[in-house]
Amino acid sequence: MNLSTFIHKYKNLNAFTKKVVEGFLTGLHKSPFHGFSVEFAEHREYNTGESIKDLDWKLYSRTDKLFVKKYEDETNLRCHIIIDQSASMFVPKAAYSKHQFSIVAAACIMQVLKKQRDAYGLTFFTDKIEEMTPIKSSTSHFTNCINLLQNSLNKEMGEGQTNTGAVLNLLAEKINRRSLVVLFTDLNERIEHKEELIKGLQHLHFRKHDILLFNVFDKKLELDLDYDDVPTQFVDAETGDSIKLNPQEIRSQYTQAQMAHRKELIEKCTQYKIDCHFADINEDLESTIGAFLRKRSGKN
Repeated sequence: MNLSTFIHKYKNLNAFTKKVVEGFLTGLHKSPFHGFSVEFAEHREYNTGESIKDLDWKLYSRTDKLFVKKYEDETNLRCHIIIDQSASMFVPKAAYSKHQFSIVAAACIMQVLKKQRDAYGLTFFTDKIEEMTPIKSSTSHFTNCINLLQNSLNKEMGEGQTNTGAVLNLLAEKINRRSLVVLFTDLNERIEHKEELIKGLQHLHFRKHDILLFNVFDKKLELDLDYDDVPTQFVDAETGDSIKLNPQEIRSQYTQAQMAHRKELIEKCTQYKIDCHFADINEDLESTIGAFLRKRSGKN
């Protein structure tokens, strides 16, 4: 799957993500949807003494053996997909950005939710909520959300800084019913917002929401600091602040600091039962879809 080619040439988000999801699900040995709907799932052997209401008599006539039909139980999942649209999400621009990756991944998740007839909605944010749709499961709502994602995908730059914690606190008050909250952000937070981010996640947790955090990043550039070893001007996409450094001189210290930050984030997320997934935009979408399905299956 070549995400860069899609973004620059095709831009049919609905068709592309539908194909990605169908291909991914086809490749799984076991259905990830066991327990999610009322559709037939599989057979199992009948155990003496249990109810006979789900016996497959047609199969019995062919095999002379008793098998029980297993169905996937219905559930009423509500999913809020929340996407960071601040300026830092629109880098790097050489191939495709963190923002573009998040949009395509969110559309893939919506395809799965549509397949299961679950309710979902979109929220875009920077340091405030920019746009928030209602939670619905209708075909017209899916079309509207895909169009919103498509329009966002075509944006060339973001505006404003990130304040994820403040936004999460607002959303915790707005989301009245227990939901699965899926958050895409690069967590490019100002130092003074760091504690607010943890409080925002904690707020959602205490409101009984399940949370799946996708920390979207470019491993090559933002973790490994894989730049030419010459003096380089680094510019903060959100503040405009800049500094000139030789990557070779700071790479080891920088990488250690990033890993320490990740460790701290994982510890906090574990404390509040939040699933944290590091989504490298250079990797395929399949790992992101898989992380969502694992969280989704935990709703049973």
